[in-house]
Amino acid sequence: ARARLSGAGLKGRLRIGSSEDFAGAWLAEVLQAFHRAHPGASIELKVGVTADLLRQQARGKLDVVFGKQCSRVRDEGELLWEEELVWAWGEDKAWLPGERVPLAVFPEPCVYREAAIAALGKARRAWSPASESGSMAGCLAAAQAGFAVAPVARSQLRPGLRALSREEGMPALPNARFYAFARSAEPVARALVAAVRQTGQRRRFAG
Repeated sequence: ARARLSGAGLKGRLRIGSSEDFAGAWLAEVLQAFHRAHPGASIELKVGVTADLLRQQARGKLDVVFGKQCSRVRDEGELLWEEELVWAWGEDKAWLPGERVPLAVFPEPCVYREAAIAALGKARRAWSPASESGSMAGCLAAAQAGFAVAPVARSQLRPGLRALSREEGMPALPNARFYAFARSAEPVARALVAAVRQTGQRRRFAG
């Protein structure tokens, strides 16, 4: 990220929207590097659900939105990278779900939640919302405790978690696609999108 942000300082005001998994994982370090490289640029960050952030952007309240989808989106969205969704579960916990699969999910609307419910429905597996949290940390904590299984991108697995396999009876999930939605063509916006793409791809392949 530092290499992508080096060079002449950029100026401008950016209003950024980010889904929680973007913001909670590594976006903070990108923004810190951005601020050090371009102290003349000011940044406002709003964290929320991708669909809500895009509605705010349509009303002119946000310049750039970093979010995810499980299907290809309109041309306004720039695909940054793509990776598989997995069922996260406690690494040392036996997988014995019973009649209903206990899910740890974000509140609606959430593409991870929608993808999980659709996959279970296609496989004719019953499910129940055992844990609902507005933060990725909450969903992963429930999964690590063996309380509920959480649909997440593979790069979001951490020590203490594992991905359940098809052999354990869990259906395949679609890929998650991570996008930048930019209303601004200013150099400061392009530089930030490039830094996020580079860091996200590096973290994905490192995971």
